[in-house]
Amino acid sequence: MAHVARFEREQDNLREALQWAINRKDPAAGLWLAIAVEPFWYMRGRYAEGRAWLRELLALDSGADHPGLRAMGFHLAGEFAYCEGDTAAAEALLQDGLRLAERVADGRAIANAEQILGNAKRRQGDLVQARQHYLRACTIAQQAGLPAIESQVLVCLVLTCLDQGDTEEMRRLTAELDAHMASRDNPFARPLLPVFQGWLAALDGDAAAARVWLAAGLRTIHEHGHHQPGLVVARCLAAYLALDRSDWTEAAQHLREMLRVAGAANERMAVARALEAVGELLAGTGQVEPALRLAGTASALRQTLGGRRVPIEATRLDRWLAGARLALGAAAEAAFEAGRSRRVADAVDGAVAACGALLAGALTEPTCRA
Repeated sequence: MAHVARFEREQDNLREALQWAINRKDPAAGLWLAIAVEPFWYMRGRYAEGRAWLRELLALDSGADHPGLRAMGFHLAGEFAYCEGDTAAAEALLQDGLRLAERVADGRAIANAEQILGNAKRRQGDLVQARQHYLRACTIAQQAGLPAIESQVLVCLVLTCLDQGDTEEMRRLTAELDAHMASRDNPFARPLLPVFQGWLAALDGDAAAARVWLAAGLRTIHEHGHHQPGLVVARCLAAYLALDRSDWTEAAQHLREMLRVAGAANERMAVARALEAVGELLAGTGQVEPALRLAGTASALRQTLGGRRVPIEATRLDRWLAGARLALGAAAEAAFEAGRSRRVADAVDGAVAACGALLAGALTEPTCRA
């Protein structure tokens, strides 16, 4: 992560250099720099900034002299679009880049495109298509001798299994990732390994080991410069485990941080997941009406983004939402619909405030689940 920290220190100089390339109408120089800076934009959640620079660079010319470079530019722009929940734009950019990469048989660019297309499909909830893209990316990365891409794709495959609830395949792929990392370290994948191992420990019924693994994962993420995507995943899984054992305080801690990170990075699908989880927290502490409003806001946000819930999300939501509707009775639908018409920013502020109130001791007696 040293290069990411270095880019953070040199942000002003990097922006000047990118602007210089644009002013000189030199897309090749600008794209080379943007590709080098991408880990900083991605790991720090600076998706909007990366996307804006790439939009200007890709608009300079057709890139006839640098098709492989231009393909990578499309892929990175697509990556940032999907991170912001703009899945339609992401797919269009990625398909443009994939066509260019295939035209010049650029293995690295093709593998990158397939991985990010998989990410976009996973974000939309299409796990079957996501897995197909990931498997193609993995095969190409292996054939082209690209271990960094291979380990990143393995991470994505593990996340797909987690979303599907396919525990045995997740276990197998986590072991494969662990073995892969033993000889080919990858700073993107490294902090996520203990997070995956913690989730598997929880599924095995070892709550103590799960908490140790997840704490180790969060510590590693922070030690390596706040890996934003990894932080969202780790906080979400830690919150789920806390909710499952009715540890409302710990769940509130993780969810408040998840909302902060996802909101700052404009990871809108992660925001929807976090709002549903805070709804589960509120329902568990007897605050049924605000829980239903958060579920309604999350539902409307998902509809706007064009994504559907994956099995892990749907199972959790269905479990607590049915109880909440029953508890509130005739007023349940009105609460849900009120949430659907609420501004997402207002719902996030309310969810953060609710977590803060619980942490401050406003709720002194844990209550049964609705």
